[in-house]
Amino acid sequence: MRNLKYMRKFAEFIPDEQKVQTMSALLTWSHNTYIFDKTSDLETYLWYVNQTLENGWSLLSPKYHVSAKTYERQAIGEKAANYEV
Repeated sequence: MRNLKYMRKFAEFIPDEQKVQTMSALLTWSHNTYIFDKTSDLETYLWYVNQTLENGWSLLSPKYHVSAKTYERQAIGEKAANYEV
């Protein structure tokens, strides 16, 4: 029953059917449900999904990166640089 609730919520969260099918096929259900539970918006969710796919992360890696707020630090945070732009 819990998986059905996840599936419904997941389909509502990502209204584009093509994206839902693509992501479901590329990630394990455990990856999808974990990242889905720990993110609050579609942009953040997609960032972690893309990082997982690009880097071949096991389930432990998204758990680490979500708890470390990697998205907030790398994708939307001010970037520190050792040189002037």
